[in-house]
Amino acid sequence: MRLTCLIAAVFAFAACQRMQRDLPPSATAAEAHAPPPSQWMAGVSIADEPGPYDSPEALTVYDHLVKQGVRAVALTPAAYLPDLHKPGLRWREHAHIREGVIAAHNKGLAVLIKPYIWSHVFFTQDTMWTGKIEMFTEDDWRSFFKTYQEFTLTYARIAEETHAELFSIGLEYPKTFSRTTEWNALIAAVRNVYHGPITYASTGVDEAETVPFWKKLDVIGIDAFVPLTDDLHPTKEMLCESWKSYVARLEAIHQKYNKPIMFTEAGYKSCVGAACRPWEWNEHTPHPLDLQQQSVCYDALATSLFNKPWFAGIFWWKYFTSMNAGGTRDNDFCPLGKPAEKMMKAWFVKKRSGAGGPGAE
Repeated sequence: MRLTCLIAAVFAFAACQRMQRDLPPSATAAEAHAPPPSQWMAGVSIADEPGPYDSPEALTVYDHLVKQGVRAVALTPAAYLPDLHKPGLRWREHAHIREGVIAAHNKGLAVLIKPYIWSHVFFTQDTMWTGKIEMFTEDDWRSFFKTYQEFTLTYARIAEETHAELFSIGLEYPKTFSRTTEWNALIAAVRNVYHGPITYASTGVDEAETVPFWKKLDVIGIDAFVPLTDDLHPTKEMLCESWKSYVARLEAIHQKYNKPIMFTEAGYKSCVGAACRPWEWNEHTPHPLDLQQQSVCYDALATSLFNKPWFAGIFWWKYFTSMNAGGTRDNDFCPLGKPAEKMMKAWFVKKRSGAGGPGAE
């Protein structure tokens, strides 16, 4: 009953969201919260590789995803940071993001725009990631946030113009949390130009428990690459048991902030040991092919979370703008053409029907 009530309430917010967007920016206070997303996000993340989000190949992928029960996509424009400890953020507007949102909408897909920071050191050093971004002087912090805000606002404006259903203000930056003044200013600036719901993509449950600005956002976002086991061939039952402690922590976060929780990323490679360290890249640590392990991991996550009334959706990691990605010889994340894609479809179809899990249509 609680789940049914939440879904009804969320859909009731949709009309309010559209009405709010018809108002001029001055009519909405900078700190006023938008409604949550107007649908449960049955989503996937898409990289703009090898082509842009509005390419003919991308349109083919969108058509395929709709057939798999997908109803939302995350588009991810990037900025480049050469040194994680210096403020030299470089970027230019990805012109195809606007057209990509329109193309996805034309296919009936909701859109999360999720800008992020990239650096070459992520490839060359397996211990380096966005969570290491940290400035060491006041001048560098001010310079970093000034450019980062400009970058973020560019895509917030595109989100507003295209009526994107959700916008993310950041992705996995735990060492920036001491800069509350800068984060509060960024959130207020985004609210002034984008009047839909906003989120932040935290690194797993550990970071989600420390984010200082959840109260100012609409959705708690989590990139949920959490370790579940040391077993290289776990069963679904083993993984569901491991999820229990994380689910309890997630529910506590929800109760603390009274916000829906969404997995802005979650995924598993199609390899042996997929659930052990799911954040690892094949470029750093390759593992033997195991298509069934990926499917079991998908099934365990969905079983553990999809029926929670506070869980607002997921964006599986990840697809590309080409139907040549994935396949049964690929041991990486992309589920295209693998048993995991069938599992994803079964759960999305059942979620939409209210039946609760894969099984008979």
